Order: sequence, then C-alpha cells, then structure tokens
Amino acid sequence: MGRGAKRAQLTENTFVSEMLKDRLMIDPLFPAFEEIRLSSNTFRTILSATNADELEAVASEIGQNNAQLVHELYESNDRILTSQEFITEVLARHSNWFHIEGSYGSIHHSMTLRHTFGLRWSVFVKSYVLSAHSIFSKEKVEIVIADQFVRIEWTPM
Repeated sequence: MGRGAKRAQLTENTFVSEMLKDRLMIDPLFPAFEEIRLSSNTFRTILSATNADELEAVASEIGQNNAQLVHELYESNDRILTSQEFITEVLARHSNWFHIEGSYGSIHHSMTLRHTFGLRWSVFVKSYVLSAHSIFSKEKVEIVIADQFVRIEWTPM
C-alpha cells in the first residue's frame, strides 16, 4: 500500500480510505452481500427498461473506473494484471457476469463471454471491456456482440 499511496501522493491512511470508498462505489453489479441477488428475469427486465445509449456510456465510465482501481491495487502489490486476467478473474470468476470460452495462441488470442441476458447486456459488457482494456494494454482489440455472447479478439502489437 505504501507505493500506491506514494504514487497517488496521499498518506497511507488516506490512500486506504480512498480505496475502500472506491471499492464501495464499484459497480453495483458486483454482489455486495451474498444473500442479496436479483433473479435473471428481474435483471433482464431492468436491462430492457434502460436507454441503450446511456447504458453504453455508463458501462464505459464504470469500466474505466473499476479497471483503474484494480490496476492500482495490483500494482501496489507488485503484480501486473493483463486485460485477459481482469476479464477472467474479476468479471467472470468473482463477479459471475458471464462464462468464458477461449482459445490461446502465441500470435492471436480470443475469448467468448457467454451469458443469458440479451443484447443490452452484450452492449454493456462490450463498452465496459473496451474501456477497461485501455487501462491494461495498448494492443488492438476487436469485439463482436450478439444476444448471448461477446467475442473478444486481441492482436499483439
């Protein structure tokens, strides 16, 4: 935490307080309490009632903020986190946003994020991932969406 605080030009106590405050403000889609959950139907209904353009803009903003926070926390512990690890560990494993199917190669890497929440969720995930990706990497990324998946392809520079 000391290095993170120094980089942010804050005292360690202030840095920890800011990190905790940011963590509490992180995306409401991350479960705050294990007992409180939305049913899939409720979540789909909420998504269908949203304005698609606003959903995309909010996703981009949240993705940028969340990725920056996670990036700083990992860096403060001397660990470099890739875009792929962020998607796999934070969004899929810990947040359960989707299930991952992927293929790995030395020159090309692709990943398919499967879900059951419809096109608006794919729009949200695409915008979120594009924004978050910019924090972790400068490599080119292309994203294709459909009703039940988001396909990401990375091409190293």
